[in-house]
Amino acid sequence: MGVMAARAQKPLELILARNLLTSISTPAFLLDHHGAMVFYNEAAGALLGRSFEDAGRMSAEEWISAYGPFGDDGKPIPLDDLKGKDPSLAAREATDRLMAEIDRLEADL
Repeated sequence: MGVMAARAQKPLELILARNLLTSISTPAFLLDHHGAMVFYNEAAGALLGRSFEDAGRMSAEEWISAYGPFGDDGKPIPLDDLKGKDPSLAAREATDRLMAEIDRLEADL
């Protein structure tokens, strides 16, 4: 595959992946190979309280500072500390914290 064909393929893969995520009702996130958030679907936007169209693409550092995962002290865990860890564990921890915050906010209603 030539350089031009490889460049054309990446946007096509991104378009197809975004179309897939858009079609499902489960919160889903699309990251590039650097960990940058390149898309999340409407369900994820509802969970985060901000649509992807409003938030836009975020580097891994921007994503972590805004959405976690956070340490017990409430501060974002540095990206270097997350490298080499099971990403599903970090995602579960972040989801648990988000759900706890949602529960807390709902209790205040």
